[in-house]
Amino acid sequence: MEIYDLLWKRPDSEKSGKVFWEKVGILVNKDGKMSVKIDMIPARDWDGWLEVMKKKG
Repeated sequence: MEIYDLLWKRPDSEKSGKVFWEKVGILVNKDGKMSVKIDMIPARDWDGWLEVMKKKG
């Protein structure tokens, strides 16, 4: 079983140009079957894309 974090690139609220990665859920790949668990849906300045990154630890 492989677990991945679902992240969105959240812009800095102070408009400094920085971005922050915020976890919104996980993707689980078990024997080729993928499932997604969403904990929150980004609202402010979200372009609809999420990044998938291998879970650390």
